[in-house]
Amino acid sequence: MKIGEGALDYLVRLTYDTGLTSKPLINFFNSFGCNFEIVNVLESKKDFANEAWRKINDTPQLNQAINQILSSHFWPEQNRRQSKINSLNEILRHDGLKLEDLGGNLHLIQLDGRDVKNFYSLRTGKNPNLGGFPLSKICELFEAEFHELRHEEFFVEAFGFYCADNGDISGKIQNPARDILYLVRKDHLWPICPETTEKFSEEDLFDLIEYLDTVVSKPIAGEEHFYAGCGMHWHTFSAEQGQYEYRKRINKILSLYNKPFEISNTGEIVHKPEIGLEPIFDANLETSDNNIKSRLNSAVNRYRKYGSTLEERRASVKELADILEFLRDDARIHLDKDDEKDLFNIANNFMIRHMNKKQKYDYDQALWLSWIFYIYLATIHLLLHKISKTTSKVSEELISK
Repeated sequence: MKIGEGALDYLVRLTYDTGLTSKPLINFFNSFGCNFEIVNVLESKKDFANEAWRKINDTPQLNQAINQILSSHFWPEQNRRQSKINSLNEILRHDGLKLEDLGGNLHLIQLDGRDVKNFYSLRTGKNPNLGGFPLSKICELFEAEFHELRHEEFFVEAFGFYCADNGDISGKIQNPARDILYLVRKDHLWPICPETTEKFSEEDLFDLIEYLDTVVSKPIAGEEHFYAGCGMHWHTFSAEQGQYEYRKRINKILSLYNKPFEISNTGEIVHKPEIGLEPIFDANLETSDNNIKSRLNSAVNRYRKYGSTLEERRASVKELADILEFLRDDARIHLDKDDEKDLFNIANNFMIRHMNKKQKYDYDQALWLSWIFYIYLATIHLLLHKISKTTSKVSEELISK
């Protein structure tokens, strides 16, 4: 099976992000049928990975290599690994392909033509819902999806089930309405039916989506109860697999909303990134400095969270500016002098880090903060990449001596 340029480029970036040094990197690709010469130091690991992925593209080994590069060996944190898989799937969709988890292994399969076809009114821009559906329709779709998931027994562990012999069997949560009241502090979200969902505000819908993410689980093992066609009695469940399927389906619904939201890999409703800038939230942060990692994650989470205010977004930009300040000596080395100067001019004179009469504030703050947030975030990734590349090259040269 052959994948396109976008997917190949993403796999090259993933390979580089694993941190494999030259010799192990060569051995990795040789294990999938390549015959590269073993050297201690590659001139460019990215160029090598680029050549290697193209060499095994459209071969039987491609699927095996994708499985390995996305394995828990390289990505031990499940949420991070799943995020990489999701990003690759988004790209593969343009090739009419997707990665399907079958028995614990990822398999490249052809998408149903219906999944990729751009129908007439969408293609010509004449569809009345081109910009998405209103909240009422999203609530309707959510209610239908919930009942489909419940029918597939993704909520048996939480809410229980009906047995032909023993009647209603309680789950871990005996009274969902009361549980929601305690945790969400709302008493009108249950039961999930048209009579309730048609009255939902956006906040109600998102609260309920996040609540269900905490209780969903996929049934894994059990025994079939044959009496009166009762069905399966499950005893083993996977919250991780349940959340993966639940989030995938919820995001399919939210992608139809006329506002840009999604449920994240941590089960929170967040603002979707600007179109074309999605990969930056999935990019590997090339540093071992936990202070930088925690502060950057804090800034990103605050910026993307549902309902974030202008002041919270400003605080996010300030936090990114503080990280850049910490990296300023490196910025002087790796960035053009004027670029480095302009970055801090923005931070210090446009109502981000200081409040005084000299500050410039006559601008559209919502648009401007969004712009500078992505500029700062991308610059931090660039600097950390440059620092890591320099350090890695020095280390490899020392090893080869």
